[in-house]
Amino acid sequence: MKRLTNTLFVIFLMTNILFGQVQLPTFQYLTVAPKTVKNNENIEITISVFDSIYGIRNLAVSIFNPENENIFQVLVRSTDYVGNNTYKANYRISEWAVSGVYKVGDLVVINNNDNILRNLTTLDSFTVVSSAPDNVPPTISNVKLYVDTLNPGDSLKCEFEIIDVGSGLHHLWFDLYDPITGMANYEVRFF
Repeated sequence: MKRLTNTLFVIFLMTNILFGQVQLPTFQYLTVAPKTVKNNENIEITISVFDSIYGIRNLAVSIFNPENENIFQVLVRSTDYVGNNTYKANYRISEWAVSGVYKVGDLVVINNNDNILRNLTTLDSFTVVSSAPDNVPPTISNVKLYVDTLNPGDSLKCEFEIIDVGSGLHHLWFDLYDPITGMANYEVRFF
């Protein structure tokens, strides 16, 4: 009987090594506190998740503004572990955040065997009461391209003027479209 048990264990171990073990992390809950915040205040996101076989490597959750735009992804690190399968991370509300209900969702959990658990639903929410929202988008003007025809390996030089009268620029990028497919194949990011 002992020999059969050892043989079965070796077969299980070899199958696990050769074909990989798919063991998804287990999500328990996510909460946000406090439920109402002002500009420049922090929220604390608490996530309870565990993986009894491989352990948790990475966690991330997205924050959506009142217009349902994904404005930020909070990365939760192993140093945010507080015990009892619980992680806590802080997020500071921008001084220019608009008033309204912000949703927290799109949870992604990756264990140490690269198995991924995704929960794409809204898991909690909080309300921002803003004292100085920035509701005016940046303006772009004086766009100039200095090349008419590009060949592979050529550089593209462009100039433009961007003005933002409120919170400043958070991201700046543009897409280059393939003339044959009409699809954006290249993204140029500045910050």
